[in-house]
Amino acid sequence: MNRRLSLFALLGALVFVSLLAVAPGAFAQSDPARQSVQQRLDFARAELDQIASILRREQVSDQDLASRRGDLEQLDASVDALIDQLGPQLDAIKARLDQLGPAGDKDKDAAVDADRAEQQKAFNDLDAQLKRARVLGVEIDQVKAQIVAKRRALFNHA
Repeated sequence: MNRRLSLFALLGALVFVSLLAVAPGAFAQSDPARQSVQQRLDFARAELDQIASILRREQVSDQDLASRRGDLEQLDASVDALIDQLGPQLDAIKARLDQLGPAGDKDKDAAVDADRAEQQKAFNDLDAQLKRARVLGVEIDQVKAQIVAKRRALFNHA
């Protein structure tokens, strides 16, 4: 059972990493790309939840903990890569918003207002995704710390 779970977790992490490698341009500002980022974040969340659920078991071997640690390293690298790609995109949208000026400026025409609304929506969506990715990164670090603590406890009781 443990071996099956570890193989499943490894397979899932490999699929996630391969998705990131195959689609480097998938982080453009189109709706399908946003969905793709959401799917990647959902996948990372599912992987993290699965690993955390394994850690909640009372009997977890050191080998299984070491394997989960490796899975987390790959997941952490994938989430970090996602953060690194989303950050500059958010900065670019913010720069465009700054150039468009504040919303509701009566001196601007309707096209500028429409562009600003579109850019603001893109900014809000990307900002939410980036925050979600950063929270996942923090949670991954917390689960890594749990693994270290469990491995230390196993070593001390051996």
